[in-house]
Amino acid sequence: MSYILGTSWRSYFDFVFVNGDKPRWFAEDIKFKEIDTQTGVIHLGNHEGELRKEKVYSGGSAAEFRRTTGMTGKDTLYVGDHIYGDVHKSKKISGIRTLLIIPELDVEEQIWKSEIGRVYQLAQLQEKMYTSSDAQYIHPDTFAPVRNEARVMFKEITDSMELKYGTMGSLMRHGIHQTHFAYAARKYADIYTSNVYNLLRYNLNTWHFFVPSLTLLPHERNSFENIENNNSTENLLANGNGNGVELEHINTKESDSLIQQV
Repeated sequence: MSYILGTSWRSYFDFVFVNGDKPRWFAEDIKFKEIDTQTGVIHLGNHEGELRKEKVYSGGSAAEFRRTTGMTGKDTLYVGDHIYGDVHKSKKISGIRTLLIIPELDVEEQIWKSEIGRVYQLAQLQEKMYTSSDAQYIHPDTFAPVRNEARVMFKEITDSMELKYGTMGSLMRHGIHQTHFAYAARKYADIYTSNVYNLLRYNLNTWHFFVPSLTLLPHERNSFENIENNNSTENLLANGNGNGVELEHINTKESDSLIQQV
């Protein structure tokens, strides 16, 4: 830290914690120990009282941090780059707001935009294999060659797309299907981005609230699409929402740099 920010690097932070031993830091109730910043030696005994600015503390826990600062989970944004050690445990155990750093996201997004036509083609092939009218009404033996042909094309396109991402393939998708990592990121990260510096695009000196995009359940999607096709946003707002409460305009457009979760 001295190499990156200079010898006064502690002035950039309110509190400095080391030896957190994640994910244990979120699960257990452990006291902080103060460290002598000159020698690096940990003081004997546990630290009692309020945490002091520009001091360095060893160990501790999320529970002790909440007690000494008065901050609850919703008041804290935890930033980390490890889906299990940082985001999963902090969210599941402590209820802390989470920001997941995914450095690969920039490349993932570039390739996704360039391959979006193939993604649409995969969706069409999947519908042809399983949900089209032909699949429902033609005898299985008769339809088998059509399904097998579509399945071969589906695999060829998926494999070709995976090569764009390198040897290990995409971090977020395999063809049109989300990976387990993508599922975990959506479930446990409130927001995620490729670089913490992307936060500088927002005015965080005062207050900023990230509004999530609307996620529809399968039984809700058809009705919502019908409204979008038959009514403009202005007409929908003019008609009201049916319960006497006025609808306010909410901007749900996602930033290219920061992905907002539900």
